[in-house]
Amino acid sequence: DAHWNARPKPVLQALYTAEYAIQDDYGKNPLEVDQDYYLLEIGAAYQPQTLVDAISLKVSYEVLEGDGITSFQTPVATGHAFQGWADRFLVTPADGIEDVYITAVVSALGAKFIASYHMLESDNLDYEYGNELDLLLQKTFKKHYTLGSKISIYDSDRNAFNVARGGSRAADVTKIWAWAEIKF
Repeated sequence: DAHWNARPKPVLQALYTAEYAIQDDYGKNPLEVDQDYYLLEIGAAYQPQTLVDAISLKVSYEVLEGDGITSFQTPVATGHAFQGWADRFLVTPADGIEDVYITAVVSALGAKFIASYHMLESDNLDYEYGNELDLLLQKTFKKHYTLGSKISIYDSDRNAFNVARGGSRAADVTKIWAWAEIKF
């Protein structure tokens, strides 16, 4: 019977995101804070209905403004998930962040692979912070067991502004993680 041999048709989806926020000073703050945040993303997701479950590719542009004195801050956010896993930008620098990045995700046979490449520079004064490559591989077995590893390679720019104002952002770093997880 042809009905039993029919495979689902592949699915192609557009991905897009637009976010905007304003951060102002509060109360008797002696600093005048007036910074914006915005994110624009565009991409595509494809479900080929084969051994590969899904493939997605996104291009993103994210800005946390800064004026050299104050910058858009996210004090209760998990900074590790944004501007790269090397954790060079857990606190937004006074010159802000402009992050252009490309992310690819592939899911197949219970495994997930993520590759993301960030091109980071300041919002104020337009100097380069550096570039970062992030890679992750994670595999789930028998619904309860997961093994994973990821690597983050941050290559800082050695320009005069970044060296003078950057602190740890002006130094290269490579970080590697490995983990095992059991869920009940």
